Amino acid sequence: MNRIRVLHRPEYRDVNADCSARANRIGGNPVYHAEWKIKAVSLRRWSVAGTVIGLTSIQRRQSAMPEPQLELIPAFLDQATELFTLLREQVVWDERMKARKTASFGVAYNYSGITYPWTVMLPALEPVCERIAEEIGFLPNNCLLNYYADGTSTMGYHSDSTEELQAGTGVVIVSLGATRAISFRSRQDPQEKYSYELQNGDLLYMRNEIQDDWQHAIPRDADAGPRISLTFREIAD
Repeated sequence: MNRIRVLHRPEYRDVNADCSARANRIGGNPVYHAEWKIKAVSLRRWSVAGTVIGLTSIQRRQSAMPEPQLELIPAFLDQATELFTLLREQVVWDERMKARKTASFGVAYNYSGITYPWTVMLPALEPVCERIAEEIGFLPNNCLLNYYADGTSTMGYHSDSTEELQAGTGVVIVSLGATRAISFRSRQDPQEKYSYELQNGDLLYMRNEIQDDWQHAIPRDADAGPRISLTFREIAD
């Protein structure tokens, strides 16, 4: 079973073949499949025969539980840097959290004990919602933003609430700005952890089932620059 199912397009068949050839040379079966809009450097997202190429594995040991089942679209946004700059400069950030700043657009949402009222969806985010509908299969009606000013801005281990989500949907993360690792920790065995890099413009999709078995976090990174995480949801009426 794939640990990360990467959505790919047929026009990148040459890259697919190159990645598969590399996997065969190493002598293992590829776990991370060819990616949409990847370049050769994106081999960082492959895992072959238990060895992660370019991804950080915090903890890798024999376990009955497989890695979290995630879906990735690298470089999902072509103008990620421009969107990052616009949001950082124009959003009125909520500073009630000590670890990071937040903002919410769309329908009302209760997050980490803070209620965000309905706010019209930011025009710059509407095309992103439409792209998510095309690629993932649901149209978000809320976008929660987390602004990590530097590597000291963090998010502790937690599982996202799913009760308010439309059936059959999950949480889409679009990462803007500095590369940060997202760490997953097994709820069954807290010593079981996996960490994956999210680069500027990457999309990561967590289906609801992930929250039952895994918690996730953004650990401290002394070398990291500013980052904005966009989390998209379809909240049920």
